[in-house]
This record gives sequence, structure tokens and C-alpha cells, in this order.
Amino acid sequence: MVRDRPVDRLRHAGRRFDRGRTAADRRAGPLGAPSACCACGDGRFARDRDRAAGGAALLAALAMVALRVVRTDLVYRAIPWQTIIVIGALIPLSTAIQTSGAAEQIATPIVDVVGSHSPYLLLSLLFVLTALLGQFISNVATVLVVIPIAVAAAVDSGVSVQATLILVALAGAASLLTPIATPANMIVMHPGGYRFSDYWRLGIVTMMAWFVVAMVVIPLWWPLG
Repeated sequence: MVRDRPVDRLRHAGRRFDRGRTAADRRAGPLGAPSACCACGDGRFARDRDRAAGGAALLAALAMVALRVVRTDLVYRAIPWQTIIVIGALIPLSTAIQTSGAAEQIATPIVDVVGSHSPYLLLSLLFVLTALLGQFISNVATVLVVIPIAVAAAVDSGVSVQATLILVALAGAASLLTPIATPANMIVMHPGGYRFSDYWRLGIVTMMAWFVVAMVVIPLWWPLG
């Protein structure tokens, strides 16, 4: 009587295990389940890491105040309360524009103008709308307001939502024509001795270049159709 060798028993066990696997398991490979677990673990690790980084930054700020490295009045003065209040107020406004149907009503004239024309026309209109609003209110607030309108217009026109939203983000960042468009413009105004007109002189040229680059590069990464 010939006894099975250990290697033969392992081979038979592997065959029985493979017969019990589903097609999806076989496609996933021998490490399919551990890989999925690792992927989930990586996602949880990333979230935990972000929470840890935020908690560490908060503890560091509190320690600086507790150890009197900075004074409390300077901390309050350094916080951009106006920006925080504006963003906090416009987040529900953005949600209301989307849920109330206002985004559809505002987007309808844009879609009517675009009609069956090139999707580049829609992107151009949204760029101009976002860029103009961004010169007079915070660019963050502008993007919050324009996003639901841009999504509605993109869906109605059959244009890629991804391409539309990245265009809105780029147009919102093009806050170059006025000192009140973004805090960075205001910060350098007094030290540099700039006037209000100095911003649009350089800003209009930079914004046009920004627009051309956006129109060329965005469709390369996110097809418009």
C-alpha cells in the first residue's frame, strides 16, 4: 500500500478548495480576499491618518496658546471670521439652490443659448460666469453657488460633469481682477502700494491665458462628450 506523500495531500486539498470558489473569486486571484481587506484597511488608515493630523494640529495650536507662545487676542485677530461666516452661510445656500429647483431654472437660459452648439460654448459661459462672480465675492463662495448651476447645465446639455466641475474650480481660482476677490490679493495691496486698477491691468491678461489653457487641457483629460 502506497501512502500519499504530503505534497500530494496538499495538491488534492488545493483542487477541492478551487472547486469551491466562485468565478469572481478566481478572477480576484489567490489573494483576492486579503487584497480586498487590505484595500479597506488602506481606506480606514487614510481616514484615521487625516483625523490624527487634524487632532495634532489642533493640539499644537492649543499648546501654543496655553504656553503663551501667542496671545489669545492675536489668535482671534488672525482668524478670518468674515470668510468663515460667508462660507458657512453659502453652504446651505448652495444646497438650497440645488434642491429647490433654482439651479435648473438658472441653467435653462444657459442651455438655451448653448443649444446644439459646441460644448466649448457651455464651458466658456460657465468660465465667464464663475470668473466674474469671483471678482466681487469670495472665490470659495462663488464656486459653492455655481456648482449646482453648472451640474444642471452640464446634465441638460449632455456635457461631461467632471469636465464642467473642474472648469468651475479653475475659473473660481482665477480671482485676479480685484483686491477683494481673494484674501491673498488684499494682503499684498497695502505692503505693495497697489491701487484697485493695478489688479485688472495684469489680471485680465493672466485670466485670458488661464482661460485658453483650461479650454485646451481639460478636454484632454476629461472628454466633453
